[in-house]
Amino acid sequence: MSLNTESFFRKFKIGLFLTKSEFENHYEKSFFGVLWLFIQPFSYILPWILLEKFSLFNPGQVESSSFFSYSMRNLIFWTFFQVNLSYARRTLSEGRFIYHQINYDHTIFLYKGLVRSMIQTFFMFILFICLHYSKFSVVSLFTLPLTLIPVLFLSWGIGLQVCLLDTISVEMRKIGDLISLLLFWATPIVYAPGKSSMLEKVTSLNPLSYLLDLFHKSLEQTLLPHIGFLIIVLASSLLFYLYSLKVFRMAERKLFQRILS
Repeated sequence: MSLNTESFFRKFKIGLFLTKSEFENHYEKSFFGVLWLFIQPFSYILPWILLEKFSLFNPGQVESSSFFSYSMRNLIFWTFFQVNLSYARRTLSEGRFIYHQINYDHTIFLYKGLVRSMIQTFFMFILFICLHYSKFSVVSLFTLPLTLIPVLFLSWGIGLQVCLLDTISVEMRKIGDLISLLLFWATPIVYAPGKSSMLEKVTSLNPLSYLLDLFHKSLEQTLLPHIGFLIIVLASSLLFYLYSLKVFRMAERKLFQRILS
């Protein structure tokens, strides 16, 4: 895939068109419509918010003033990662529906996921600003996208790798689902990183934990001292994505024929 600007915007435009068509078909007869873009991810953390509210769950010492605030901003981060990961995993399986109609690049579905995740996180981010307006700075509008770029590359890289595994057998697809679930629990979304020594060790081995920390620093306007680390993370995540893309390109034709057969 070409990394030049023209190629990016061309594929982003196609992704926008595909997302628009998906929304029209999926939410046409829905009472809540696109509000499901917020309701569905919020349902992931709602039980934990209620458990914490009634003192049935102890998330540890969170950095925010409330567990609700902490989990909300973590949910924005996780939704962006999970949506892009999900669409990357379906790159081959979705591609088969238009393969015989238009000669699309299979990786166009990465951009479809990017558009979807941007729309979904935008709604959630607006809600977050409304609830925490006094603590929000305009500077974060410029720094937040920088912290989400490595998240995008990482989700694409993992998604393309798991996509190849998904086509091998049903068991491998189940393993891919398990990996996604384990990533959620290994990332401090509904608990503080230092809640226990065991969790601290687990999160220290998870790259998403460091990306989530950068995301927090951006919201807290303390990202500048860590800009060097952010550049390293950007480069590393880009290299991982390019490696995954190369492996995907080498295997996609053979595996795609297997899906069609």
